[in-house]
Amino acid sequence: MYILEHKKLYIVPEPLRKNRCCQSYRWEQVCMCSDRAVLEEAIAKRRNPKEWRITETANECEKRRLEMEAEK
Repeated sequence: MYILEHKKLYIVPEPLRKNRCCQSYRWEQVCMCSDRAVLEEAIAKRRNPKEWRITETANECEKRRLEMEAEK
């Protein structure tokens, strides 16, 4: 499974900044799909594709790792 994520502005609350100005961002999950190509098409249609990313679920990463070990 793959997750489509969008970069969202995050302003750190003042008590956590300790007198420093700090703006950051966080990744917000938008949707989940088993087909990566569908998510790539969705990103291509967006205005700012650099603000979007696709990540894998932990299960998908583990499957890929096991497949690579089996090939060795």
